[in-house]
Amino acid sequence: MAERQVLFYACEDIEKRPPFSGTAAVTGLAGLEDSQWRMPDKGLASDLAVLVDQEGTETKPSHLRFLRIREDAPFKLSAARQLAPVEVAENEAIAEFTWVVLWPDHYLAAVNARDAPTHKKIGAYFNYTSGEQTHIVSLLSPDVLKRLKEMRKNGKLRSLQVSVRMSELEKIAAAKTLPGFGSLIAAGKEADALVLDIRLGIGRGHRESRLNDATAQSAEELAGFVEVLESMHVSGYDKDGNKQDINLKQERIGGPIQIEASTSNAQVYAAIERTRKEVEKDIGSLENAARGS
Repeated sequence: MAERQVLFYACEDIEKRPPFSGTAAVTGLAGLEDSQWRMPDKGLASDLAVLVDQEGTETKPSHLRFLRIREDAPFKLSAARQLAPVEVAENEAIAEFTWVVLWPDHYLAAVNARDAPTHKKIGAYFNYTSGEQTHIVSLLSPDVLKRLKEMRKNGKLRSLQVSVRMSELEKIAAAKTLPGFGSLIAAGKEADALVLDIRLGIGRGHRESRLNDATAQSAEELAGFVEVLESMHVSGYDKDGNKQDINLKQERIGGPIQIEASTSNAQVYAAIERTRKEVEKDIGSLENAARGS
């Protein structure tokens, strides 16, 4: 039995656009023609589409499978270590998918696998098929951004390790001011780096030392983009002098579920619903979660 992670998100309205309606986004998907149902995935030889297993209402969530439909076919490996392409009929296609639950209060949960489309792209798919627009943001432990801000404001941020793809970091930098990473981004470009690994720290014998304000502020901004970071570890001291260690990936709101080949879609959706209840026992409500970007 394989353990998979359920992660939770919020579907936020976009400023100066009509409020997002989850029911309107899902209604009618099954009846679309193939040319309307499938959205090309930019830059990849695949299309995106949605199978509706349960259409939501004002009181009932939508249950969806968000598909990547591939043009190519993968290879299989035999016991004799021979590779051969998987045979696919002319009217068939290889697909990977993400399970999605969209609740009437516009919180969303996703369980995806490698090569399956991410939760971020489902917002673009809704816009493509129904015109409904939403910004889907990550949910984090309620106090994590507050803890980061406290370390920065008190000048107690002492170490930072960040690993992020250069292409993603440049997108973030274009949208946000990241003064602490400006020279590092430039150095990464000059070196043709694909991934930028940043490791900054203060030695043990310099307890009163700290990372400079620009770097600390940039780290705080970057924390909101947890989904595109390979990793991020921050340590420092709070206003009371207590040591704080933050592994940002572990601060995402979610939980494990078990899925095996015999697990039905209904069982997966039920497990996602149970996980939300378990999470809300701990934090009170998803409304209390900190929000990323």
